[in-house]
Amino acid sequence: MGKRDEQRKLKMWKLIYNHAQSLGLVPPTKDWTYVRDVWWLNVKKATMEKVDNYKKTGTGGGPEKKLTDVDEEVLDVLDKESPAIHGLGLEPQPMSEDIIEIQETATAGHETNKEKKEKLQMELLKVEIYKTRLEARQLEISLGLPESEFTKDLQANDTD
Repeated sequence: MGKRDEQRKLKMWKLIYNHAQSLGLVPPTKDWTYVRDVWWLNVKKATMEKVDNYKKTGTGGGPEKKLTDVDEEVLDVLDKESPAIHGLGLEPQPMSEDIIEIQETATAGHETNKEKKEKLQMELLKVEIYKTRLEARQLEISLGLPESEFTKDLQANDTD
């Protein structure tokens, strides 16, 4: 690892330390190495225990077991799709209802889970747009309106 990388990491740990201290999460008597060597490990461990509980039970547990904003930030740092969260060789489990299970609809190739999710979201958006255009055309027909710029290229069967 180069000297530039070491300097960048040191700067980031000091920024994290300053932010955590400003929020009252780190005692003022501690320095940035405490954040790196103790505080971060404890926060990460607590978050991973909640994730493990979620995977074991399928529920979030009580309020003390629900993922907080801090937990979500920790998972973002760790990358929600990483083996540290899901284990090796296992299908990822969603952390919340809004995360799509990509493994069931994965396409061939070596796409990352993020790329697969983005692709599925784009396909869903296209379907929603097409559906809206069909509904608009149906409304135009029922009201006796001419085709609009949004529906003129649809191959609709205008005979009812």
